[in-house]
Amino acid sequence: MKKLIIAMAACMMIVGCKKENKIELQVVSKTLAVKENWQIPASCKDAITYSSTNEYCVLVSQAGIVTARHYKGIGTEIKLLSKDDSKSFVVHVSPRNTLYTEPNIIFGQPKNLLGTPDATTDNAYFYMNYGANAPFLLVMFDNSDHVDSYAILVNYDKKRDLDIFLEDRYELIGTQDGTTFYRNALTAEEATKAIGVELFSYSGMNYWMVVYMRYPHNKGNLELYEEAIKGFLKE
Repeated sequence: MKKLIIAMAACMMIVGCKKENKIELQVVSKTLAVKENWQIPASCKDAITYSSTNEYCVLVSQAGIVTARHYKGIGTEIKLLSKDDSKSFVVHVSPRNTLYTEPNIIFGQPKNLLGTPDATTDNAYFYMNYGANAPFLLVMFDNSDHVDSYAILVNYDKKRDLDIFLEDRYELIGTQDGTTFYRNALTAEEATKAIGVELFSYSGMNYWMVVYMRYPHNKGNLELYEEAIKGFLKE
């Protein structure tokens, strides 16, 4: 009987210790705007390590500070790990700007799956009245009539909004010869999409031309979009 009592007491002590060493976390999800920081309200007698399942969207430091980096429309799981326990919760990133609705970008999509355009050529569709801040959309096709790239004209006076819009969603690469480039990943090895932005002028009107291309990008191709758009606007 004495041995049983001692065993039960030891067991209770172990259970009690494990309970004390659990991670205390009172959140299951959190929404942050791009560039917003937030301290995870977690505690444990043991050290906690933190990790993000998608560092493109959300970064977490080993001090438990979460930083929203890019909006992608999906939640990012943050994992907490201690010696005896683990917890997780989801961070949702919200954009600071919704300047226009991005097209459903599917490189290689057959031409016949797109909506009816306002004007066409053999290798491009043109859509007018695309949006209040981005009035024109161009879709270019390859030689087999599959989507190769997209170009959107954004109103000239929306440059600051456009900068925030793209920074919310994409990683800035840099500027080359007047064209600013972004990509959809932190590293070139992971990127599948490039976005190029440059000034577009036609008949005294200025726009910002935003081109969505496969990664790696080819700046020389941007001249093709300029000529194609001018051709449609001339008609």
